[in-house]
Amino acid sequence: MAQYRMLLEYDGTEYHGWQLQPDRRTLQGVLETALATALRHPVRVAASGRTDAGVHALGQVAHLDVSTNLPAEALRRRLNDELPADINILAAAQVPHRFHARHDAVARRYLYQIARRRTAFAKPFIWWVKEPLDLTRMQAAATSFVGMQDFQSFAAKDEDGGDKSTLVLVERLDVTSHGDLILITIEGSHLTGDFEAFACN
Repeated sequence: MAQYRMLLEYDGTEYHGWQLQPDRRTLQGVLETALATALRHPVRVAASGRTDAGVHALGQVAHLDVSTNLPAEALRRRLNDELPADINILAAAQVPHRFHARHDAVARRYLYQIARRRTAFAKPFIWWVKEPLDLTRMQAAATSFVGMQDFQSFAAKDEDGGDKSTLVLVERLDVTSHGDLILITIEGSHLTGDFEAFACN
């Protein structure tokens, strides 16, 4: 049994988030189906975090345990041959069995793009705000989110009835301008609770 670390990119437009759901197309479901086809046996994949419906990834980490002697690069190519065009494995590497994509994550980074004008391109990835936006005031407001914060008001209800912490250490929140785009970058470490709790769409 070998363990592999994978780095994925995907367009989440057509998916109901990462996690397996009955009768819904999810990234984990499509990935595990492709793996079962490529390796001819069922494989379970664990990700660094669960994403919501419509969320995209530029570099999400996942890991899997498989009964194969394939080199990591051969596994990556074989898996990409089975995956749809909106999911791509960027890299794969064999790792020690103690590695866990979620538990070993030291930070997560989110990028939000806001357009200040109508655009014909990249509409699934950009939010067009018609009203005038004050970049300076947005940058000033962003500083109040940095540090240890409680994001309970952003968190979805815990259907498992658990008592998950909503405290998150936000290490960075940058608001920058790039042409007609405003880019908001949020980075935080998974110190307590689930960082995904405040990852809004």
